[in-house]
Amino acid sequence: MQSVELLDLPGLPRGLRTLMTEYLQAAERLGGARVVELLAGKVESLVSGRESREVVDLCSGSGGLTPAVARRLAEAGKAVHVTLTDRFPDPGAAARLSAEERAVVRACPDPVDARAVPAALRGARTVFIGFHHFPAAAAREVLADAVRAGEPILVFEATERSWAALLPFALATPLLVWLLTPFVRPFRWSRLLFTYLLPILPLAVVWDGVVSHLRTYTCDELRALGSGVDGGWSWEARRERIPGTPVFATSLLGRPPAREAT
Repeated sequence: MQSVELLDLPGLPRGLRTLMTEYLQAAERLGGARVVELLAGKVESLVSGRESREVVDLCSGSGGLTPAVARRLAEAGKAVHVTLTDRFPDPGAAARLSAEERAVVRACPDPVDARAVPAALRGARTVFIGFHHFPAAAAREVLADAVRAGEPILVFEATERSWAALLPFALATPLLVWLLTPFVRPFRWSRLLFTYLLPILPLAVVWDGVVSHLRTYTCDELRALGSGVDGGWSWEARRERIPGTPVFATSLLGRPPAREAT
């Protein structure tokens, strides 16, 4: 169900975009330990058997959970090297990486369109909590670009197009924004202003979150998107509960034919 998310608008003021992506990163980290474990296993499966352990993360925003996933794999002796990319790159993303994360993660400073990734960016591709931003035709282009490059791709979403997922989110998110705001880093006076005095940030986060739920693809739709791309690839879509939470996640894993895998 397509609608417009504020973060998709090129004309969104950079200040508000930064406040939103920094909040989303903080919220993901708050409840992200279980998701990180789940994603780490999926990323390891994505790169397993390949000579290269390079990963290109698409639609990264301010980084999200990807740096934590890379750090977790490095701690387990299964390091990958991740490049964060976004159509609207966050200039402060690299500076916010911890010392441990900088060893395995870098942020690309240039805009990167997930439908046409530059040839210089080689590596298995991931899209964490961002694939719903693409209408069906554009989503198929994202998958097709991975096929053209011969790079496997992993799509992961923690939202669902259902009332059971949507209503709790819409009701709880304003309170969560108000409670979490003092702890979001880096500290910004503008965050306090647009949360408590002029509640633009809570409204913006709720709007984008509701639209994200409505735009999220089901497993059947993900499989159909993959099968609509030429190349003879295998496409595996799954819906699974995030361990220790009531939240369900969906994922799509696309791989080239075994004879072409590298």
